[in-house]
Amino acid sequence: MKLRSLLVRLSVLTLLAIVFNTAFSANPPASVTPEMLKAEIKEVKATADLDEATTAKLTELYSKALSSLETAGSHNATAKVFAQARQMAPAGRRPSARPWKRRSRLHLKQP
Repeated sequence: MKLRSLLVRLSVLTLLAIVFNTAFSANPPASVTPEMLKAEIKEVKATADLDEATTAKLTELYSKALSSLETAGSHNATAKVFAQARQMAPAGRRPSARPWKRRSRLHLKQP
């Protein structure tokens, strides 16, 4: 139980250090890569000092982080596509502040 408590505290302190380092540093730390997270998952699974619950929780957290990282990469790729499309759009076209004014109105004949 002491080992689990120690691991949780170290994890929290590490995350806080990363947040404060990023927020107050001129040079942010290197990005977390999927390879780094996969290596951490392998390391947790290979460690014999951890009990089953701790191993499962750490693996779950690293897997969630890996999934979030992949989702963020997908969102960045989509954002780049939209930015390129915006740059390629005709220069004179500006989105209207009143989009309902641009719509054509249907005039239906009443019987």
